[in-house]
Amino acid sequence: MTDIHSAYQELVELIQLSDEQLSADLNGTFLIFVRRLKRVLDFQAVALVYYEENIGEYPFVVRSHLGFQPYLERENFQQQTLEIYEWVLKRGTTICLPSDLSPGLNDLLIPLQAFQQKLGVLHLITSLDPLQISRHQQAVLNHFAHQMSRSLLYIQTLEQREQDQQHEKIHSMGLMLSSIMHEMNSPLTSIHGYMELLQYEFQDTELSGTVREYLEILSGETRRVLDIVKSLLKFVRQQPLSFDELDMHKYLQATLSILDFEFKQHQIRLHPSWEATEHLISGEPTQIQQVFFNLLTNAVHAFKNQEAVHSRDIWVHTRSHKGWLNLEIRDNAGGIPEHHLKRIFDPFFTTKSHGQGTGLGLSLSYKIIAEHGGQIKVRNVSQPAGACFEISLPLATPVDSREQVHGLVELLPTQSGRVLVIDNEPAVLQYIHTLLSRRGYQLTLVSTGAEAIHALKNESYELIISDLFLDDTSGYLLYEEALEVAPDLARSMLFLTGAVLSTELHQFLQKNQLQCLYKPFYAQELLDTVARIMSERCMNEEAGG
Repeated sequence: MTDIHSAYQELVELIQLSDEQLSADLNGTFLIFVRRLKRVLDFQAVALVYYEENIGEYPFVVRSHLGFQPYLERENFQQQTLEIYEWVLKRGTTICLPSDLSPGLNDLLIPLQAFQQKLGVLHLITSLDPLQISRHQQAVLNHFAHQMSRSLLYIQTLEQREQDQQHEKIHSMGLMLSSIMHEMNSPLTSIHGYMELLQYEFQDTELSGTVREYLEILSGETRRVLDIVKSLLKFVRQQPLSFDELDMHKYLQATLSILDFEFKQHQIRLHPSWEATEHLISGEPTQIQQVFFNLLTNAVHAFKNQEAVHSRDIWVHTRSHKGWLNLEIRDNAGGIPEHHLKRIFDPFFTTKSHGQGTGLGLSLSYKIIAEHGGQIKVRNVSQPAGACFEISLPLATPVDSREQVHGLVELLPTQSGRVLVIDNEPAVLQYIHTLLSRRGYQLTLVSTGAEAIHALKNESYELIISDLFLDDTSGYLLYEEALEVAPDLARSMLFLTGAVLSTELHQFLQKNQLQCLYKPFYAQELLDTVARIMSERCMNEEAGG
């Protein structure tokens, strides 16, 4: 009795320590208490089970445990515990039942709550009968549950604070990048454009092997820079996304198909599991597929850093629960170093060797998922050791009927037409002139808004192409002036920009149904856009009679 009483006193003293001292390390706090609880109460295993409502059909995560591993490895563990954990939290009182996990023993289940918030369950497997638990033991259990509840709440608050800091960090990085991108994109447009024109010039010319090799290297490297810039533009983009109803299973399967060769090349076995009964989400297709691609290629790259592994496996698992669709992508590549976990979503942070990655993939994925109203998390898992990325996205709201009209624009073979081009970068002007004149268009090149209005008053044109930011005016003001001089022409203006647009400018473009190409762009992008606008104008004029 003296030993039990002294152990009880020791535990009470520990409980009286400050929350800040004990709660910073949840697992350490848990183990300290468990070892002393063992001296007061006989039990075979104990688990601290965290409740997280939006993570799927099984909204419980074992955050810390002792002696519980054999039960966690059972295939039917979730099935056996889901209903009972939910029941304990709903009742809000401690219960003791014959154990399904370990016949002959009892499950002692204590709800963990704080400030009327459901936090989890403390699960003990014990040989004790509930009637055998003394008043002192019950008091210790209550203290233990209270402290674990406060620790879980503290950890939850820390995680939310880290998420808020991550959002702020990404926003600040976006502002800095947007100013850099504005200065970079015009020269990149002309560099990449002239590289494309060089390849076109020499495609039918006999060149030495070395010269052709140099051209191919230059072309590949400029495309690489272009792809990096486009990733940066996606990262700092401020315009609202255009959401459609998407079948997430369809986009996942498409991404897996794209990466099939990559999986086979690195002897990676894929284990897809589509358990989600509802899998329609509201999202922007390209962005969502970009996230899937980033996470799966990240898993593939993780194996490249492993000299020898018994097997290479990637698990892709979906679940749906209470209005949420949950995706889990897990590998057995050894996991992420603990000191990297908190920085894994930071812009430009990468664990890859120099030159093998930009460090934007995961930060961009984080931003995309946040914009879709979801969450993305990462943790290390054991048996087998690896990293696990978890994504939660809200399911699409069911709609009884939805009419979708898709207008098909016939791309007429336009090979002529007068085009007015306004840009304050001489190299960009010359590049556009070279590109479009080869297609048969007649061009007038000016560098200011004043020159553009003067040209509109004295000549007739079929299209206006203008940068959104000129030395003497803005695209918005130029559009307003052009409306007074040539209203029909102004309403089909094509804008170019190397800047990251504000919400107001996006609203201006959408309101007036104006198109905008982001620098740097591919030659074919500009040619197709010009042809489409000219075709639309031609059809509208014919319809107007």
